[in-house]
Amino acid sequence: MRRILAALAVAAIGLGSWLVLAWLETALGGGLVLSACLEEAMKVLVLGLALVLGRSQGQGQAPGRALLLGLMAIGVFAAAENLAYLLAFRSPDILERLLWSEPIHLVTGLAWALALAGPGRGKDRIPARLLGFLGLGALALSWHLGFNLLAAGPRPGPGKEGHGLALALAGLCNGPAIIILGKYFAQRVLIGGFLYGED
Repeated sequence: MRRILAALAVAAIGLGSWLVLAWLETALGGGLVLSACLEEAMKVLVLGLALVLGRSQGQGQAPGRALLLGLMAIGVFAAAENLAYLLAFRSPDILERLLWSEPIHLVTGLAWALALAGPGRGKDRIPARLLGFLGLGALALSWHLGFNLLAAGPRPGPGKEGHGLALALAGLCNGPAIIILGKYFAQRVLIGGFLYGED
């Protein structure tokens, strides 16, 4: 039953995040920079909410599990964003867009999850936590914004020469980033926390 409730919560938070962002971005009429900033701020809120809910369920010593659920909610948000794109434009390039945007959201979500997990506990860790949070946050925001600008700028559109190459190059950047951040998250936050009590 708890797993079903967790799955429903993940879906609700992911879809709710997309609805709030869709409304905000329309209301504010922002461009690519504002859109990226709002989406990254929402990811921090989603992951933070997951941590709070995890603590309320007696998982205060297990942020890894809570952050993992938060990452799943971010995946739901990204999928909803792409589905909305398909419904709005009926574009046949939806699979290419999925290959483009979903990995970007996974990279930035992992960066924020690591930023919130921090290097450990104790007063001596506060400067390291702050530096880690700022560094990983800067990575997430610049990664998202950089790919948004690339999508709006020099990347050839569907059907144009070089479109497939542009997507492949983007994948070459996102793929290793997901592997590196995902491996570090698993080792440091999930496995390391479980074995050494940091999780």
